[in-house]
Amino acid sequence: MGFLFPQPTDEFLNKEIYNESYPLYDTQWTEASASFRRQAYRSLFPHPLLGLIPKNPGKALDVGCASGYWMHELKKLGWDVSGLDISEDAIEAIRSLGFEGSLGSIEKTKLENESFDLILLSAVLEHLHDPVAALRNSWAALRPGGFVVIDVPNLGSVETNIFKENWSFFAVGHLFYFTEDSLRRMLSESHFAPEVFVRKSSELTTGYSFARRLRVPWGMPPFMLGTGLQLFLNLVDQSGELFCRARKTQ
Repeated sequence: MGFLFPQPTDEFLNKEIYNESYPLYDTQWTEASASFRRQAYRSLFPHPLLGLIPKNPGKALDVGCASGYWMHELKKLGWDVSGLDISEDAIEAIRSLGFEGSLGSIEKTKLENESFDLILLSAVLEHLHDPVAALRNSWAALRPGGFVVIDVPNLGSVETNIFKENWSFFAVGHLFYFTEDSLRRMLSESHFAPEVFVRKSSELTTGYSFARRLRVPWGMPPFMLGTGLQLFLNLVDQSGELFCRARKTQ
């Protein structure tokens, strides 16, 4: 398991990272058509999270819901979904779209016990100072047999070893980096039973890493360089994202 040192304070993160310019707080992108590059990539590799969502819909919580992309996707699959986020603007935005939303952090917010069947932690745990507290609060809020579905940076991937310091997931806002073993241990110690791990990237992360290594803006050259490598890493299950579904145990 890797971590950022020194750890930035909440005050710094809220001012410099999670402000009005943070891309995921842009409410327009959920309605926009995907770019050609994203459509092409998605045609080859559907988003890994979609295969991990339980088939029997119930009540779900999208943690770090931002502008509501996954709330829309879960609703399409029949889930009764609400959101949790640290941004007041994000919560106001999803409420305007007809969703229930609560302001707060999964590390500290007291959720109603045994009130959800699914908690989605997509690109969340790596942003937190205390991911174990987040998992324990999620466990308490889940009904018996409920699930967490998780997406984190995969520090143990071949992709990480190829790009090293130019790996696209290295960022000031990412406080922790996980391997399958460290995530499995953290889940087990938080009374979850991991069921499945997937090491495929939902985005063309190698393209962004190539752009970093070549010191060029993101565009067609990094896209072309990254596509073949990304497809290979996804096929051999060694990409830079780690997905997991785990079930609550007693």
